[in-house]
Amino acid sequence: DLHYPLRRQRQMCIRDRRGPFYQLFRALARLGLRRKLGETPMEYASIIARRAEELPDIRKAVRLFYAWRYGSRDTLAALDAEVASIMARMPKRLYPVIAEERERSIAADGP
Repeated sequence: DLHYPLRRQRQMCIRDRRGPFYQLFRALARLGLRRKLGETPMEYASIIARRAEELPDIRKAVRLFYAWRYGSRDTLAALDAEVASIMARMPKRLYPVIAEERERSIAADGP
């Protein structure tokens, strides 16, 4: 199968919960905006958009994640850029939570 290495890489990245997309979700969960079991990422993003108006809209990041997850190889860079943009637009009072989440991710990577 010619696509096996790409598929394997995608599966590994999806399982790797240290990526920027998952850092964003963990940071939001630590703010009390937890995703419920069985709730899709888009449902979660829509709820956040309604409940937390001061937070940036994450629905575009979710759409990019879906595109990458279900087949579009060239959306990963756009997804990472969108997540970085969302993190940069977070209200300043949330910076400690975001910074701590990044530090946890780096520590989990290990030496």
